[in-house]
Amino acid sequence: MVSPNNTGAMAQAKTSNTQVKPAAAPDALAKFRALGRSKRSTLAYGPVVQVRGPDGQEVLTELPLRLFEALSTKKEIVKESEGVHYICLPEGIVPVSAKELVARVNLLTDPKMNVFPMATTGYMFKDLHLASAADFLGLAPYTQRMLNAHWQRLKNTVPTPTDVDIICEVNTPLGNKLFKIVSHDLAKLSWDGEHPNPTAFDKYLAGNPRFSAAVKELYAKWEASAEAFQAREERRRRRAEEQWAAEERSRKQAMEESEKAAKDRVKYEALKKEEAETGKIVREKMRHAGSKYTAKEALYIWNRFSKRVPVTAGG
Repeated sequence: MVSPNNTGAMAQAKTSNTQVKPAAAPDALAKFRALGRSKRSTLAYGPVVQVRGPDGQEVLTELPLRLFEALSTKKEIVKESEGVHYICLPEGIVPVSAKELVARVNLLTDPKMNVFPMATTGYMFKDLHLASAADFLGLAPYTQRMLNAHWQRLKNTVPTPTDVDIICEVNTPLGNKLFKIVSHDLAKLSWDGEHPNPTAFDKYLAGNPRFSAAVKELYAKWEASAEAFQAREERRRRRAEEQWAAEERSRKQAMEESEKAAKDRVKYEALKKEEAETGKIVREKMRHAGSKYTAKEALYIWNRFSKRVPVTAGG
């Protein structure tokens, strides 16, 4: 983790391009704007929807039901009891953020107001809580520009310890998603040896248990993945060696068989030639009575004519 004094070095490193946009219809605000000033002003009248705390009892603020239905992508979160419409905030959504967000949204029914996405307040902690409230209420298009202002900075520079501290304190679905992305990016920089200040990063890990646990979990995952990769490579190497050895044995066997066949052919040709020469001599001798035969010639006569002839030494 880089220190606040190393902002120059931080600006040179890049984080991932993972998007942190909440699930929301990007044209929701544009459709609301397209209603026109006169039509939007009528949405201020009629039944209201209460925004309550997690206990479902304390009413924090309220806004016109028709306005909420025109802007929100999560109309299903509205409940009704005895004619009263209400929404219960979950744990993690800061009540003051929800009240400020609703106050800003209520102003959109004023025909003198222009409908634009909310700009950043300049404070990431406040903005993330406002965006978290908007994410839950289905009003994310209204705070998307504000959220993007911080995300662009986090994406294109290395987050500072202050950034990580703030993100760690936003325990909402949106905050947790951002925490996961930032933790991954910083851990990857450290794992790849590309973090601009590895000593400060390791020191920061020791002081932030939540961030440290997330980074160590990623380290363990990548370590296991690296070991699994090495194991696969070792198996591939052994299989390649076994295949090479088998092919080498086959090649050697084929060569030996070829050499043996060649020797057998030479031997056969020599025997054939010898037999032909013996036959020539035998046929010449057989024309003359009283010829003398060697043992080899006598064997030839027996094999060819089934006839025994006396063997004479030196014949």
